[in-house]
Amino acid sequence: MNSSSFAARIKKNKRKVLILSSFLTGLAFVGITAGISFTFKYNGKHPREEVQQFVKKVKYVAFNPEKISENSDFLAIKSLLFDGNTLKNTIKLDEYLIPYYFSEDSKQLVKFAQQNQKTSSPVFDFVDLNFDDLNQNFIIKFRARQQITDQKIAYSDFVLSPVSFYDSRKFLKADFNFALQKITEKIEEAVSNFNTIVSNFSEENSDLAKNHLYRALDFAAKINSSENSSQVEQNLAQIFPNFTDLISSIRNSKENLIPDKNTRIFDINFAKDAATNQFVSVQNNIATMFLQANLTQSALDQLGDNFEINGNKIININLESKDKKSIFLDVNEFFANLKLKPLVYNTEEKETKLVISKQNPFDFFAKIKSQSNPFLKNSTIKDLINPLLAENLSLDFGNFNKSIPSDKQGIDFIFDTPNTKLVNDNGKYVVELPYKIVLYESFFDNNSNEIINQKDLILRIEGFGLPINSNIASSAFGNFLIPGTQKGIIYQQEPLFDNKSANLSQFISTFGEPVFAKVPLNKEELDNLILKRDYKALADKLSLPSSYNYNFDNFEAKVRSWSGQTLIPNLDDISRFKNLQTTTSINSSNSSQNLAVSSLVSNTFFQNPSDVATFFADYIQQEPNKIAKTFFELAKYFGLLDQNRSSLQIFDDDLQEDIFKKAEKINLNNKNIQVLSFNNHFEDVFNQGFFSTLFLPQSIKTKIGDLKDKSASEVLAALKDQEIFKESKTNFDLNQIKENYKQSVKFSTLADVLLAFYLKSAQLSNFLAWEKIDSNLNYEIVFQKGNEISKQTLDQEIKKITEQPKPEQQSQEQPEQPEQPEQSQQTQPSQLSEQPAEAPQNLTNSKNYEYLTLNFYYNIGDERTNKFSLQTPVRKILINLSTEKIDPKVSNQEKLNSLADSIPSALLNFEVNDETFTKISQLQTSTTGQQNDQTSQTSSLETHLTNLKNTKDYFSKSLDSAQLKFDIFPSFENSIKTDTINFLLTVSILDSSKNSQAQNSGQNNTNQAEVLALRSLKISVKKSNNSQSSTQNQQTS
Repeated sequence: MNSSSFAARIKKNKRKVLILSSFLTGLAFVGITAGISFTFKYNGKHPREEVQQFVKKVKYVAFNPEKISENSDFLAIKSLLFDGNTLKNTIKLDEYLIPYYFSEDSKQLVKFAQQNQKTSSPVFDFVDLNFDDLNQNFIIKFRARQQITDQKIAYSDFVLSPVSFYDSRKFLKADFNFALQKITEKIEEAVSNFNTIVSNFSEENSDLAKNHLYRALDFAAKINSSENSSQVEQNLAQIFPNFTDLISSIRNSKENLIPDKNTRIFDINFAKDAATNQFVSVQNNIATMFLQANLTQSALDQLGDNFEINGNKIININLESKDKKSIFLDVNEFFANLKLKPLVYNTEEKETKLVISKQNPFDFFAKIKSQSNPFLKNSTIKDLINPLLAENLSLDFGNFNKSIPSDKQGIDFIFDTPNTKLVNDNGKYVVELPYKIVLYESFFDNNSNEIINQKDLILRIEGFGLPINSNIASSAFGNFLIPGTQKGIIYQQEPLFDNKSANLSQFISTFGEPVFAKVPLNKEELDNLILKRDYKALADKLSLPSSYNYNFDNFEAKVRSWSGQTLIPNLDDISRFKNLQTTTSINSSNSSQNLAVSSLVSNTFFQNPSDVATFFADYIQQEPNKIAKTFFELAKYFGLLDQNRSSLQIFDDDLQEDIFKKAEKINLNNKNIQVLSFNNHFEDVFNQGFFSTLFLPQSIKTKIGDLKDKSASEVLAALKDQEIFKESKTNFDLNQIKENYKQSVKFSTLADVLLAFYLKSAQLSNFLAWEKIDSNLNYEIVFQKGNEISKQTLDQEIKKITEQPKPEQQSQEQPEQPEQPEQSQQTQPSQLSEQPAEAPQNLTNSKNYEYLTLNFYYNIGDERTNKFSLQTPVRKILINLSTEKIDPKVSNQEKLNSLADSIPSALLNFEVNDETFTKISQLQTSTTGQQNDQTSQTSSLETHLTNLKNTKDYFSKSLDSAQLKFDIFPSFENSIKTDTINFLLTVSILDSSKNSQAQNSGQNNTNQAEVLALRSLKISVKKSNNSQSSTQNQQTS
């Protein structure tokens, strides 16, 4: 539109300079909507929406004062821009025009940022400029444009707007606001490009706080300690020099200069937040600093006297990256990535280094587990692992490795050795060692030891060699994968303390342990069982009391513990055990040397001493306070403490070192007991019962001294030399153990009981031999035939063993022996049977016997795959076998066993009235372990227990053609029971033919007749509540 088009409709002599006074006269939209330059596919948001909103933001369009002087009038501007009625070709409208808008936050007038045609943000297209001579103003036609894709553009509607003549009172303030906006954006952009403070240190002056990890909170604390803005900059220069450099450059940047004046628009300084009165505030790990921008005097002079000052501007600077993360250390993210560095294994044997492929995984696992004691330092575990590595164990800090020294305080990794596992990973053994990383406040150079964070991880140690037992190289059995040296030693110790003569040891090593039966297996039957691989049935037959009576459980119980299949009671279960208190004889000629014993008895748990050792193996790895609380409860069950005694939370704190000092203050109510046992294992204390029997020798008590002054570490250090089975050497012999047992002190405080437990742990290497390998293992026994031995060879070997040396030779070869405890005589290796002992040479007299070395071992494997990968060491036993096709002894024994196994409960368990019970109790003797010296009480008992005749008839009617003998002896349990009397009923089948011969010769038929088979059963007599007989559950033995 030209000037003449307006002249006819309006008058002349209007103002030369038109300044728009209100927003209402500002803009007018053209009624015709511009089309879209591409075919649009709807996606939920119209592509023109953004450009339409963008163009609506324009409130004013003014001439650029840098192109057109503020004092220019209408005619001067027209002459500059137009050639007649046409806009000059050299004029680029976007250089001459400036659009303005009101900011949403402060409602201040601000000019639009300079257009960048290469961005995808909306830009303005100034299409046409016209003038109005009548009103002496200019009209601009423009629109917004946005590049959607390379070939697709969205356009807004066209807009017509009057062009304002530049008025510094109006637009200079907007320009200053724009300058402040650009300054703010420049600071934010620079800050977002800063790296994490730590990496910044590595590039900066070495005098700075190098290698210090700053959290946002640490940064805020340091800066907020400043008294003024100047001190803020000084502290900031020490921590974050890049930031101070940035602020300095911003102050002198072109954005902060008045055009044509070269003086600053704003004075920029750090300020405190009005809400918190702090220079730095922190929220969600984002630190915010505050810059105060004050207009300089030069800027105020430019605005003029009429400018209304609305206060100073506060710029909030969030110290965050472009992805809105803090530029300071994010503790949670930092800690989440922490772990031990990947293990790099040593490959060459050196003075202090080992090659892992040459290490036995079980031995290494055992060494790790032996450090389970919570008082031992973490460095001990590192000392075991580091020799295997090319680089010692250290933490992996990821991107911070170069900035954090290896000896940085305030962070540590702690191994959880009690929960270490040995895992079979596709045939390769891996030690999985749990560890905990703990981060303390002191990591950030504070004095506090407060734990900030901690997490649990697992270190996998792998690459071990195949564990082959080179000591038992035999192609017949393949490779023996012994599960650790300590396990192998204890497994082989049967008997535990070996005082055999050299001849006997040589015999056993060559032929096996003699295990002879009066009613041996038929050779053909044994061959069939081995051929069918029915090893369990063979083991059952060999363990029958009426046969070989071999105790496989002493071996199997250890295998159960390795496989995680031992039935372990909890404290609630143990509370229901029966407590039996008795004495055990140390010297039959001196009753004053008897020891007072308290035994907890259960028909379900702890049947073998190794079951108890497995229970101990679990508890020795617990926190000392938990162990102390457990033994406080056990002391009540053993009858040492009253049942209503309470520990009063004395062991509930974290002072683990003080358990002996605390326990010393707990006096026992019963101070007479010297030995603690389960299921009367004390009777075998010098063999397998040693594992489960607790006693405290006077020598140890004296060595430790007053426990109230001892820390736990001091006590354990003093017990370290008590280890009995170390590697392949036995440090204590049977005589020493016996002497210690005789010196057992009476438990007087709970500390004595704890000391006895820790002594047992020290003696048995922290019960490593019973440490579980895995919970998902099963096992099976395997038998293999060895060499057959002729009767002549066996007789010669037995003669060597039984031959007594001459008196002078005996005195030279045998050391003086201390007096033997009575029960130790029952546990000699060649007398494993519960039957009356018989000289080995008597068992070789039969012409129908052959002799065989029988080897057995256990396979251990994965229960889930049923694949066996471990083998225990081989044990040898020497057995006698019957060669008769039909052995009457075997036949009779099988018949007798069948009847005993199916006998009704009513024939073994009786209830009688008080009077009868009293009479019966007078018949039994309370002496334990002297059955051989007692006389059968069958007739006497039958007088008072008439129903016993029914029990005898049960066998007589079923075996009507056999000659039977019934013997009854009191049970050892009667010495420690008051409500029940137990008897052992022995049923024997006699050889009637030899009995007839004895009768013809006038001999006593009972004593002379040969026993073809026998079986013992337990008879229980209880007091009846209503004086009526009743029955209980069947019990056999």
